[in-house]
Amino acid sequence: MDVAREYAPDGVSRRTVLAGMGAAVAVASGVLGTVAEASAATPSSRTVYNMNPFWRFAQRDVANAQAVSFDDSTWTKVSVPHTYNDVDSFDNHITSSGESAVAMQITWYRKRFTLPAEQAGSKVLIEFEGVRQATTVFVNGVQVGLYEYGVTPFGLDITAQVRFGTENVIAVKADNTKWRPEQATNTSFQWDSRDFNPTYGGLTRSVRLYVLPRTYFTLPLYTNLRTTGTYVYASNFDIAGRSATVTAEAQVRNEHGDPRTVTVSANVIDQFLGGFNPNKPGSVHKPYVDTEAGINRVFLRASRTAGEMTLRATCSGLTAATATVTSSPITLPGGLTTRMPAGY
Repeated sequence: MDVAREYAPDGVSRRTVLAGMGAAVAVASGVLGTVAEASAATPSSRTVYNMNPFWRFAQRDVANAQAVSFDDSTWTKVSVPHTYNDVDSFDNHITSSGESAVAMQITWYRKRFTLPAEQAGSKVLIEFEGVRQATTVFVNGVQVGLYEYGVTPFGLDITAQVRFGTENVIAVKADNTKWRPEQATNTSFQWDSRDFNPTYGGLTRSVRLYVLPRTYFTLPLYTNLRTTGTYVYASNFDIAGRSATVTAEAQVRNEHGDPRTVTVSANVIDQFLGGFNPNKPGSVHKPYVDTEAGINRVFLRASRTAGEMTLRATCSGLTAATATVTSSPITLPGGLTTRMPAGY
C-alpha cells in the first residue's frame, strides 16, 4: 500500500495518505475513529442528511421519469421506507411457494432536494439501505448506478452529478419482478422467490445522503462504492482472564490533489452493562438478555400532527403495557434534514 507512516509522540498512528489513494488504519482497543486532515478539517465537517421524507411514487413504469423536467405532481406522496405490497399481502392463503397475488412490477420514485451552496466542492455519496429487487438510480437525469441484489445496502458516488445551491432531482426505478435476470449475466437472483425472500418491492429501507470533505472515512458499502468503512472486531480471546484485543480498522480515502497527513484515533466511549429481563430473578446488568417468544413490536414512522401519542397493548389475563412517545415537527429546507428516525 502506497502510504508513508510515522508515529506521533502520544503513540497514536499518523499516516500520510497519498492523493487518490486510501489507507486502512488499525488501532487496538478502540471502537470508533475520528479523522483530521492536514488542513485541520474536523469530524464535524461530515454532514449526514435523512432522505426519507417527501418522495413521489408511481406504481407503474413511466417513460422518461428520470428527466429533471418530468412532471410528477400527480404521483402519490410517500416517505420511505416504503412498499406497495402492504395493501395486497396477507389476504390470501399462503402456499408452499408463498403468496401469489402480490404486485411484482417496475415502479418509480422521485425526490427533489437542495444542498447548501456553502458545501460546494464536497464529496457527495448516497446510501440505500435496501431496494427490492433491482434498481436503477438517476441524479439530474444522469444514470449513476445499478443495483440488482435485493437484500443488501449499497452506495453511489453522485459528486459529479449533484449541484449546490440549486434544486436536484433523484429518480429511482425499482423492480421486484419475479425471476428478473441480472443484466450482466442474464442469471436470476438465486433466492428471488416468494417463499425464500419477501417480495415486498420498493424503497424498503432508509436512504441517507453524505456530504464529506475530500479526505474522509469511507462507508461500509462495498457494492458499487467498493469501500469497507470502519470495522471493529475482537481477537486473542482470553476467557478465563476476561480479556481480548479489540481492533478498529478505518479506511481513509484522500481525493485531494496532493498528499494529506491524517491522524486516526479510537476511543471506548461507553461500557456495556448488559440487559434486564423483569420476569427472571437476578437478570440485571447481565452480558446477555433472555428473550421471550411471541413478542410483538409496533413502529411509528411519522404522525400527521405534532404531540404526544400513547400506545397501549392489552391481552386477557395479562397486565396492560403502555408506551408514550412525543412527535415534534421538523423543517425540511431544500427537502433535507439531518434529523434521523428515532427508536423507542
